[in-house]
Amino acid sequence: MHAIKYLGPILLILLPLHTGALAAEGELSGAEIRARVVGNTIIGIEDGKYYEEFLQPNGAIVGRNNRESYRGWWRIDGNKLCLAYDPDDDQTEIAPPKTWDCSTLALSGDRLTWKDDGVVAYGRLFPGRIFAGIRALVKPEVQAARP
Repeated sequence: MHAIKYLGPILLILLPLHTGALAAEGELSGAEIRARVVGNTIIGIEDGKYYEEFLQPNGAIVGRNNRESYRGWWRIDGNKLCLAYDPDDDQTEIAPPKTWDCSTLALSGDRLTWKDDGVVAYGRLFPGRIFAGIRALVKPEVQAARP
């Protein structure tokens, strides 16, 4: 009976620590990437450049940065999200490029963490397709990092 008296408070302390660690550190499975990321907008800064990308359910990417709109393709390979882009606008959705860049993803709240060959990048995930005035939604510290 005495063990039960002390077990309750210990579990109340350890349970939030355990579930929080799983949510913050866990990489998304392929099914979780499809359920949580596809059909939504990813916003971030890569190589000092701001971008917004909407991953369409059909495997296409519609994106834009500070200067232009662009397109690409996505696919899920195991537990990785693979992306490929059309650098010259010469390709169509029928013939996606052969070079894919694949990364594992982790999600904590709306913050996405991309891991690819030791390189870590971050972005924010917004529900649905949103492009109008989206820069106002990016956190000020992220905006300050832009050149």
